[in-house]
Amino acid sequence: MIDPSSVIERISNAVSNYENESRICLQLPKELVYLTAKIYQNLVKSFKGKRFYFLADSTFGIHDADVTAAQHINADVLIFVTTKEEKYIENTEPKVCYVNIRDIPSSTTTISPMRRYYLIEKVKNASIIGILVGSFTVSRYSEAIEYCSKLIKNSGRKSLIVYLGEPNVAKLANLPEVDIFVQICEPENIIQNQKEYYQPIASVRELAIALGDKELTEEEFDFRKLVPKMEKQDKSFTIVNSDSEEDILPGINSSGLEISVKNKHGELVSAGENRVSEYLENRVWKGVEIGEKREPALISMGRSGRAKDYNETI
Repeated sequence: MIDPSSVIERISNAVSNYENESRICLQLPKELVYLTAKIYQNLVKSFKGKRFYFLADSTFGIHDADVTAAQHINADVLIFVTTKEEKYIENTEPKVCYVNIRDIPSSTTTISPMRRYYLIEKVKNASIIGILVGSFTVSRYSEAIEYCSKLIKNSGRKSLIVYLGEPNVAKLANLPEVDIFVQICEPENIIQNQKEYYQPIASVRELAIALGDKELTEEEFDFRKLVPKMEKQDKSFTIVNSDSEEDILPGINSSGLEISVKNKHGELVSAGENRVSEYLENRVWKGVEIGEKREPALISMGRSGRAKDYNETI
């Protein structure tokens, strides 16, 4: 077990670099949550005039700085304690200070090779692939979305981008049209136990191999290293505009503050021609309904007796 004093010392050294910041959030990996009380007592004693807040479960994953939660209390700094070795450089608000605790052993499990072969084959057989985005602060996530979208589109398949910080069975079950999801997140955050999920969940690596962009011998699992450098595009006018999504969601084009909708032919249409809400309304199971013009059946006496000898025949 890691020495608690060394953890407290590293965090204290990080806090000491911010003399003018008074509201400080701390995000700990689950292996260190038991030290929360000790860390808090030490910080309050060592840094008078500062207020400290500890974040609960991360919105996006244990290895993803949750700046969104820190913004809720107007934090000046987020002290993000992580087991990752690499340096992170992000222009975020609040500022993020990464404290690496490298001697904590990883408690995550790995997906077996046979399972990965299965996921590759499922991607090959899929018609609609969901791109499951669970990270907004890890570098290159937007490039990964673009990379996956292009791969899927070029293969003649359809894609649907889904933003979910904490995926679960109920949320993903709302998209039965999707054959398989590709999760964009760090390798440690890929959903391991998928027994209760209706659709399998693969990684960017499985997608790249299945669609022929990477070889089966590819050993890299981190999407940030796996995704090639993408050309920067003008983000001022396009939010979603993909032919591969035409049968699921309409293309949405943004120009300034005005948002317009395009049909599958690329033509602008009025908001009234958007059929997505109608489709979702018709898709929902509404239960047993009698209807306005249909009277309920009359109650009548049924048969009685034993199964082999009823008192009357019908």
